[in-house]
Amino acid sequence: MTSALHRAAIAERMTAFLRRRAKPRHLQADEQAAAAELEALVRRCASHAPTDPEALAEWWPRFELRLEDIGNGRHWPTPKEVSQAAATTPRPAARGMQSGTPEVGSWAWRLDVKARRIAAGRDYCEADVWGPVAVELLRSGRVTEGQIDRARRAFVASWIRTWGEAEATRRAAALAAEHATAERLHDQRRQRTAGPRLDGSGIVKAVARVMAAASSQGGTAHDADAEHA
Repeated sequence: MTSALHRAAIAERMTAFLRRRAKPRHLQADEQAAAAELEALVRRCASHAPTDPEALAEWWPRFELRLEDIGNGRHWPTPKEVSQAAATTPRPAARGMQSGTPEVGSWAWRLDVKARRIAAGRDYCEADVWGPVAVELLRSGRVTEGQIDRARRAFVASWIRTWGEAEATRRAAALAAEHATAERLHDQRRQRTAGPRLDGSGIVKAVARVMAAASSQGGTAHDADAEHA
C-alpha cells in the first residue's frame, strides 16, 4: 500500500472512531483547527500502523481497544495518546507463521473469549456487538447473527429503561451506522463478502427490528447493564 493510500485508510477509520466521541471545546467552532488535529492524529497513528491492507484491518480493532484504555473516555484522544496506543498495539503475525491454537493473550484468543461471552449472554460490551470487533467476530464465524441480535436487544432494552425509547432509538441507529461502515471497510480490505451487509435502508430496518424486539423483551438485559448506563 502506498503512503497516500495508507494514510487515507487510517484517516477513514480514525474519522469513524472520532464520531463516537465529543470534539474538544477549543475545536468545536474551528473546522480548520479540527481538520489539522485529525491530520495530527492520523500522522501519529500511521507511523506505527501496518501498511499491508489485511494486516491493518486486523490490527485496527486492537488499536482502538488500546486507545480506549489509554484515552480520556468520551472525548477525542490527544496525539500523544494515539502514539502511545499505536506503538504498544501488537502487529499481526506474518502469514504462514500463525499456529492453529491461539496464544493466550493474542487477538485471536481475545476474540474467542468475546465470542464465548456473547454466546453465554454475559460480560460483553457494546463494541463487541457493533463495529469492527463485531464484524470480525461474525466474519470469522465465531458468533452467529442470532447471537449478536440477542446481545443487541439486551442493550437496547436497558437503554429504554434508562433513557427512554427516543434516546435508545437514536443510540441504536448511531451504532448500526458505525457497524455498516465497519462492514464496508472490512469487505474492501478482504475483497469479498462473507455475510449480510447494511446499506442505508438496511440500517433503518435493523434498528426498527432491534427496537421492536427490545421493547417487547422488557427487562431482560444482561447483567452488565450498570456498566453501560
